[in-house]
Amino acid sequence: MKKTAYYLSIAVIAILSIFTACSPEDDQVLPEYRPSIYSDDFEWFTNGNLELDTWTHVVVKGTKPWKYETRNSNSYLYFTGYAPAGAPKEAANESWVISKEVNIDEAKLKRLTFISTQGYVNDFTNNDLELYIIHNINGSAADTVKMDYNKPVLGGTNFKWINSGIVSLAAFKGNIKIAFRGTGSGTDTNADGTYEVDNIKVF
Repeated sequence: MKKTAYYLSIAVIAILSIFTACSPEDDQVLPEYRPSIYSDDFEWFTNGNLELDTWTHVVVKGTKPWKYETRNSNSYLYFTGYAPAGAPKEAANESWVISKEVNIDEAKLKRLTFISTQGYVNDFTNNDLELYIIHNINGSAADTVKMDYNKPVLGGTNFKWINSGIVSLAAFKGNIKIAFRGTGSGTDTNADGTYEVDNIKVF
């Protein structure tokens, strides 16, 4: 009986060794890690480090620039044409915020993602958030291309973060800049909504 038990133990160990050697994990191919080549979640603003402000703000109409704001310990970019009681109301607002240069050739996939919200936006006609890529940068000259993305939902929950989806940057090469254009109005209640942008990544 002892001899039989001994042989059974040897058999069990051999079988376990076979299964261990053929573990599915040994043949598993892990996805290639693709780090972002540029990202900004604006937490430097949360921490009061304004030296990391690498965005350029350009006001085209009115006096409403893009700004940084913090809510629930989270910082982000925001634009609004809304003018509170007692403040001057402007008929038209148009402002751009533009990133520093990013060498898109360093990205493995050439993709852009971010999240955005809308607050009290009723119409995209005069109260819009647009995404652009600036490329062929040569001194003061450059080309600008408007890009599609998943916009915040009109009539949806105010200030609910929406994923942009994957924005392909495969058509570009060399240095590019990411730009957001906000439009609105302080005199038109249908165009005085707010937009917010956060968690920008290029990878």
